[in-house]
Amino acid sequence: MTENGQEEGLAKLINGLSATRATGASTNNTFTWALLAEIYLRRNRIDEGLAAIEEALKLAVTGGELFWRAELLRLKGELLLGQSTPSTQAAEECFCEALKMAQDQHATMLELRAATSLAKLWRKLNKVDDAKRILHSIYSRFNEHVDNLDLIEAKQSWNSLVIRRT
Repeated sequence: MTENGQEEGLAKLINGLSATRATGASTNNTFTWALLAEIYLRRNRIDEGLAAIEEALKLAVTGGELFWRAELLRLKGELLLGQSTPSTQAAEECFCEALKMAQDQHATMLELRAATSLAKLWRKLNKVDDAKRILHSIYSRFNEHVDNLDLIEAKQSWNSLVIRRT
């Protein structure tokens, strides 16, 4: 409901997080806070998204949900780029840290997401060869017949890098 743009869904998600916090429970809250941050990112509500990410990062450490930290850092980087004055260097650092963390955890899909975000940024910074290298090194490990949104986005990014160079 929330992802389809319905404000009611967003309100329910926020109320659910508040109710969970009031009970002292925290299971899977990191994922839920990440979802909230992503929704804010899609709606260009950057400050609220950054606040949600900071909450998620705290919970990841205190709740022992570090497996999701790579995605949280990637989302933080995307939010930093969405600011009225983008924090390009800080975003790049988030993407690089997310990539390293995903690699260390052998979390290939999170690695792909971080690499795709980093490649898009590097493309904007005219680091096309670096962008191609990082994206290809991860994307090439996937079966081309697998269809999911992350792979489609990575392939579109790859294609834009190849087209730009020729």
